[in-house]
Amino acid sequence: MSVPSQAWIGSREGVAAPLFRREFACPHPLAAAHLCISGLGYHEVWINGGRVGDHVLDPAQTDYDSRVFYVRHEVAALLRTGTNVIGVVLGNGWYHQDKVWGTNGFSYGQPRLMAELHLRYVDGTNEVVRA
Repeated sequence: MSVPSQAWIGSREGVAAPLFRREFACPHPLAAAHLCISGLGYHEVWINGGRVGDHVLDPAQTDYDSRVFYVRHEVAALLRTGTNVIGVVLGNGWYHQDKVWGTNGFSYGQPRLMAELHLRYVDGTNEVVRA
């Protein structure tokens, strides 16, 4: 299945380690929450100032022409009723290697990311917050 290119977000060319921030609301108490995130390049994530997971250099290297990996994190403990903030720092990783092999070298393009936060409230309703 192909993912539409407009689903990916990134920064302008030449920005090293771009930072992304998104505020969102959880209007009701949560029963569960998980974050699915893929960085074309490497990423680190924070929610409300708390680091998400203990992974480094995620996601793993792959053949980006045929597949893209993502990581799933349980994040309910980092969320609260009301306003929340998610922050992501994105790095080049294996996706964008123009620093090592030059601009004609091994690069699939500028780093990008896609994220979905799946929320399940105690009242049984669900919500998806997309980056």
